[in-house]
Amino acid sequence: MTLSHKRRNFSEDDDIIALRESSEFSQPEIDAKCACNRFMLLMDAHRNYDKASAQVSGVDEDVNEKILLLDDLLAAYDDAKNAGQRRADESRELANHSEIMGSLIRAEAMESMGKRKRKNDEDEGIPSGGKLMRVITLMKEQAKVELDFERERMQNEMEERRIELEERRMERQLMAE
Repeated sequence: MTLSHKRRNFSEDDDIIALRESSEFSQPEIDAKCACNRFMLLMDAHRNYDKASAQVSGVDEDVNEKILLLDDLLAAYDDAKNAGQRRADESRELANHSEIMGSLIRAEAMESMGKRKRKNDEDEGIPSGGKLMRVITLMKEQAKVELDFERERMQNEMEERRIELEERRMERQLMAE
C-alpha cells in the first residue's frame, strides 16, 4: 500500500517563519558554481526521468514530493529561460524594424531631395543631385536590368522544361503503343 503525501501550500508568513527558524548555511566549501552545477544535474536527471516515464505506458507511477518539487522547478526554470529568449527575439525584431524604417526614411529623403533639385533644374535633361543621386540612379537601373535578365532566363528555362516534358510524354505514348 502506498502512502500518499499531501502537498502543503505555504504562505509568505509561513516562509518567513521557516527562514527565521532555520540555521545559517554551514557548508562554505560549496560555491555558486558548484550549486549551479548540482542544480543542472538535478534538472537533467529529472528530464530524463520524465522522458522515461512518458515512454512507459499503462504503468502506475509512484509520485513523491521530490518529483513534484522537481516538476515545479523544471517548469519555472524553463519559463525563465524561455522568457529571456523571448526578450532577445523581441529586441532583435525591434532592431530589425528600426533598421528597415530608417532605410525607408533615408530612401524617401533621397528621392524628395532629387525631386527638389529636378524642379530647380528642369531645363537640363540630365538628373542632378550630386554623385550620390547618380550612383543611386545607376544602381536602380542596374537592378532593373538584372531583374529583366533573370525574368527572361526563367522564361526560357520554363519553355525548355515544357518542351522536355512534351518530349517525355510523347516517348511514353510511343512506348505504350
